[in-house]
Amino acid sequence: QESATFALTSIIKHSKELGSVASQLEVDTIIMTVGSETSVTLTRLSLSLIALMATHFPEVSKQRGAVQYAKSCLYLADARSRRSSLSVLTLIAQHSTEGAEVVVQEDIIPGVYKLFQDQDTHVRMGAGSLLAAISKHTPELSALIVNTGGVTALLR
Repeated sequence: QESATFALTSIIKHSKELGSVASQLEVDTIIMTVGSETSVTLTRLSLSLIALMATHFPEVSKQRGAVQYAKSCLYLADARSRRSSLSVLTLIAQHSTEGAEVVVQEDIIPGVYKLFQDQDTHVRMGAGSLLAAISKHTPELSALIVNTGGVTALLR
């Protein structure tokens, strides 16, 4: 599984044509086969794969499974997995208003506020980047961040 995930990651990095074939696989399918393992390495590879797919293929941003999987990795003991998870969510939120709304609809924001207390500096920075990516799209999304305690969390 590790090798297959690594191969898919390499394919998407180097060839958009082959990557488009790989992107036709549902993210949910990849997550069910690879991300269901408890291996930290597989978790990181899965998140990297989803991040690459979200970067090159905006339709991945609309797949709720990618957001749900990244959300499930936000609270892992491994700081690198938390950072990767935040990166995936930020990439999805950056693509479009629709991507930002998918992230918000998964009720991730309260958990992101808690990550401002994380010991890892990069996790805290990633949490800030995610909020910025969400709030840049519309005044309503900005207001959501403010009204749910985002400014207070940022200032702590």
